[in-house]
Amino acid sequence: MKNSNVKKTLCLLIAALLSASLVACAAQSGGSAPAPAAASAEETAKEEANAPAEESKEESSMEITEPIELMMGTSGTTGSWYPVGIGLSTFWNEDLEEDGVHVFVQSTGGGGENVQMLSQGELDMATLGSITVNEAYNGLNDMPKLENLRVMFAMQATSMQPVILKKCVKTGTFADIEGLKFGVGNPGGNAEKLFNIMNEAFGNIDVEVERLSPANACDAIKNGTLDGNFFTGGAPISSIIDLMSTPNLEVQILSVTQEDVDRMNEINHMWNYAELEPGTYEGLDEKLGVAQTYDMVVITSETQEAVVYKLLEDMFNNIDKVNAINKSMSFFTMDRALNGIPCPMHAGAVKYFQDQGYTIPEDLIPPEMK
Repeated sequence: MKNSNVKKTLCLLIAALLSASLVACAAQSGGSAPAPAAASAEETAKEEANAPAEESKEESSMEITEPIELMMGTSGTTGSWYPVGIGLSTFWNEDLEEDGVHVFVQSTGGGGENVQMLSQGELDMATLGSITVNEAYNGLNDMPKLENLRVMFAMQATSMQPVILKKCVKTGTFADIEGLKFGVGNPGGNAEKLFNIMNEAFGNIDVEVERLSPANACDAIKNGTLDGNFFTGGAPISSIIDLMSTPNLEVQILSVTQEDVDRMNEINHMWNYAELEPGTYEGLDEKLGVAQTYDMVVITSETQEAVVYKLLEDMFNNIDKVNAINKSMSFFTMDRALNGIPCPMHAGAVKYFQDQGYTIPEDLIPPEMK
């Protein structure tokens, strides 16, 4: 019996040792069979927890990293660009205050002056006509070459609206400026460049040119020292409204035809024929043919991508406010925001419009995105 008890005790000790050894091995190898299943569930939970974080990281790439102040050049206070700049900046500054974005609007002499101020770092963004954007980006016609110039969006159609005293009207067409003392806008400005193309299409009409701001041209027409002026902008233009509402003063807007615009496109292919609707101005009872190009808002490539994205996002979230700025912006839509752009867009603008489902042409993709 004694030997039998010893054998039984030895068997129990061996069994206990084998059990302890198996437990130790299991601990070293990461646990028994159910343990890997638990670890897999934990990893799955971790992956699921990380998914929103990665999504959040992608969204945060469009977050503004530091406060920024932007100076925006427009036009003279009576021009069409100035009230548009004021209108846009009003809700930008309200809605993006927490992001640290503030847009200041400056009254300027328009196209040429805006380019000079951009080249000298005095402006961060500006309103420009398409012809001036093309000249500035490519350094044409003695314009400073701004390789960092980028378009945010095409703003509105600019209509050529030459106005002369009604007593000087013969045919009601652009040809009636012959022999008149006629204003063409600020020296080197967008209006003068557009006038030169239009006048060339009409055979270089002999006219005594005066280079005046829209406000000064209005005053000169009122006091009889100027017979008319070449106004450009989205209709209705405040300067023309001013002239038409002046007592004892009668003026008329001169018209063009599709054939006239076709000749203009032979010189520079950027024109559209359009018609001002009756009622656009007081006393305009019939449709009036005009030549149009597009205005746009430009900015420099150094501006943070997220800033441009947020400006555009806020603008289109407030499209009703944009359309209510003035009549020239009443037909502005996202579809029109990509019309007639002659140089690369800002990376933030490309990203925004792509996110809205638009395909951006290759020639409008900026070098920094290639």
